[in-house]
Amino acid sequence: MTFSRAEDLRPWLISLTEALPRLPELIGNEHLVKKLRLGKRMFVRDFSTHILPPFKKGEWLKLTSPEEGLVAILRSEVKDSEMEQTNPELVAFQPLRVFQQQKMMTQ
Repeated sequence: MTFSRAEDLRPWLISLTEALPRLPELIGNEHLVKKLRLGKRMFVRDFSTHILPPFKKGEWLKLTSPEEGLVAILRSEVKDSEMEQTNPELVAFQPLRVFQQQKMMTQ
C-alpha cells in the first residue's frame, strides 16, 4: 500500500496524547509551558496551585496544555504526597522530552 498524500495516513495515525494513556497527566498553563520550553527548571513551587495526579518518585508523566495537547514527558523527582511538605525550591520534574508547538500549515 502506498500513500500519495499526508491525508491518506490520517486514519492510521493517533495523537501523541492518545498514544500515552497510562502516563499520569499534568495540565500546564501557558506560563508553565513557556518556562519548560525555555529550558527552565520546574520547581515544586511551580505546581503549588495545580491539581496533581498520583505519581511516584522517578515515574514518568506527561505535561499537556489545553491549547496544544502534549507538551512534554517529565520524570518526577519527588513523590506526589511529598509535594506539599517539601522545600518549594527543589526541582519537582526533569524534562525527558519537550515537544515544540506545531505550526499550522497553510494550503
